[in-house]
Amino acid sequence: MVEVPADGVSYGYGTFVCTRQGFPEHPFHMSNNGGFSVVEAAFPDECLYYVVLSNRPDWRRLDTKYKIDDILRSKGWI
Repeated sequence: MVEVPADGVSYGYGTFVCTRQGFPEHPFHMSNNGGFSVVEAAFPDECLYYVVLSNRPDWRRLDTKYKIDDILRSKGWI
């Protein structure tokens, strides 16, 4: 794994691994191509997977991922 400039995130083989404190370790992926962006994350132990697609150039994908994770945790789903 390679450390990336975000706390609690490592990267390898096209997939990030999130190790944020208070959350289960889980893989996620962010990408963009031709004006379209995606963030997707999986929580295998909880049988949970989500995908968010956007065509906004100013979208902060990692911030959005963290907000979704916070919502899922507040609901007791992860």
